[in-house]
Amino acid sequence: MPFERQPTNNDSGKTESPSHSNLLSEFGSGVSHKLAAPFKGAIQIVTNDSDTPAQKASEALASQSKAHLAGEFVGSATLFIAATAMLRRAPLPGSLAPILAGGLIGAVEPLKQGENNQDRIVHGLNGAAAIAIMENLPKALSKTGLVATEKSLSAALISGMTVGAATEQATSFIQTGHAADLDRTAIAAAGFGLTNMAFHGVGLAINKGVSNFGERSKFADKATLTAITKDRQTIAEEGGARGWHLVCGSGGSKAGLTSTGVILACRAAELKLDTIGGVSGGAIPAAMAAAELPSHKLIDLAKATDFSGLLDKKKLLTPFIKERKPIDLLQDGMYGSSKLGELTDAHVKEWPTKFWTMAVGDHSEMMFTKNGVMEYTREGSRNLVSNKPAQLGDAVRASCAIPGVLESVTLVGRRLFDGALGKFGKCPTAMVTSHYGVPSENIIASLPVGAMSTLNKSLYLFAKYLSGNLEKEHRGVMETAGIVIRPEVNSFHSMKFLLNANQKDEAILAGYRSAIEQFAKAKLISGDKLKAASAAGESMSALEAYFKPEPVSPFINNPHLLRLTARPGLSQVNLALEAK
Repeated sequence: MPFERQPTNNDSGKTESPSHSNLLSEFGSGVSHKLAAPFKGAIQIVTNDSDTPAQKASEALASQSKAHLAGEFVGSATLFIAATAMLRRAPLPGSLAPILAGGLIGAVEPLKQGENNQDRIVHGLNGAAAIAIMENLPKALSKTGLVATEKSLSAALISGMTVGAATEQATSFIQTGHAADLDRTAIAAAGFGLTNMAFHGVGLAINKGVSNFGERSKFADKATLTAITKDRQTIAEEGGARGWHLVCGSGGSKAGLTSTGVILACRAAELKLDTIGGVSGGAIPAAMAAAELPSHKLIDLAKATDFSGLLDKKKLLTPFIKERKPIDLLQDGMYGSSKLGELTDAHVKEWPTKFWTMAVGDHSEMMFTKNGVMEYTREGSRNLVSNKPAQLGDAVRASCAIPGVLESVTLVGRRLFDGALGKFGKCPTAMVTSHYGVPSENIIASLPVGAMSTLNKSLYLFAKYLSGNLEKEHRGVMETAGIVIRPEVNSFHSMKFLLNANQKDEAILAGYRSAIEQFAKAKLISGDKLKAASAAGESMSALEAYFKPEPVSPFINNPHLLRLTARPGLSQVNLALEAK
């Protein structure tokens, strides 16, 4: 028999049967041979080449093994399922997907010696016809009464055997001009039939399994679009006048303080902010503002926060000495950030509807919103990772995790770093345009400048390298925002965390003044309101006075107090008489 493995002779003249390990190896070889076939065929199309006599002889020798042949059947089925699943997502009738898959696989099948690219048309038609038979024969069999139902195991077996026999005969005739012998045809029929029945029997029948696989892919896409739609509906439901989208960029302590000033300016100009988000140091005040923290409390928090006290210096050598734990500066960093997360969670109890932040992984950017976590891959695809929001403090920590400085944060199964290191840049306005679907002219960008030494720039590039984000940034912030605010602070750089009161005041006022200036140019604030807002930026005391909350009269809550205190000398008797 052509497929019968011939026994081998050892030195003693005895025959040896193939071992189990050899059979598994041959089976694996058959699977990998079929999985690699489309790539090999694609290369042949480009090079206009076909198998050499040596390759043909090698394949003929391998085909003598039944285990190899069985592996090829499994490899072919796997290819078919994958191809059909992808085609089911295309805008075409579902019944055509498996037939087209069979045709495409046949068309890229590696050519044998003596064949040319015109023969690919025949191979493609052969593959499409084979799948068409496998798809429709069970229906015909059930109508004739030969099988109980088209979904039965017997229908799957018969249709598979028919396709196997027909394919073998057609292939043999195309390649040799002669029909295949009966033994080879029988083995091909049995192989296809049993494979088809096996897939069907375990709930992965070729048609059903591919359909389910494709539907699961569609479901994942639908879930992703649903999550994005929810975020966009959050904006639409606000209604009213055109809203703005504030993006607070990176810059460590400088970004946190200047962004606070920009947020206060937005409130002074009475701008409607549909979303408020940020990365790195800008994420902290953005979260507070999105939670509607009162302006005077924003100022108090910015002035009172000891940024250096939010960082826990790590003893990197202690774990190595005591536990022989390797030092991983990229993973652990020189400082811990748990206190930063605790600060955020203490002031914001749940994820604010308008707030977003982002962090970067090894191969993607993670967008955190009220409606879940979205992954934007380097290839441009979007995947819904979670339909629930992350812990706010952890998301802010992840967005601030400078490689080598602050410890990385693992969320949704991914190790994450500073959100400013990805392709969307230090102020990711393009991410807002992409995720929320808003025009760039509706975006306000805040990104501080000044005191950026060559060392700071080098550290930023080194951090990008450590996090694996080496690609060029998307586009400049000037191109992706309607209003760009660049507060200048020269008394300290971004990585300085121990600041005095004057330095904090300078940064907050710089953010406020720069924002008011840009809002005035855009005619978002004018007249007496502009004069009052500009005057508030002259000093920190003036700013605090401008945003100082108005005292609430106790009589508003209890009007009876006014009646009792208006005439303090009035006796209870007189009150009783007045009541009468």
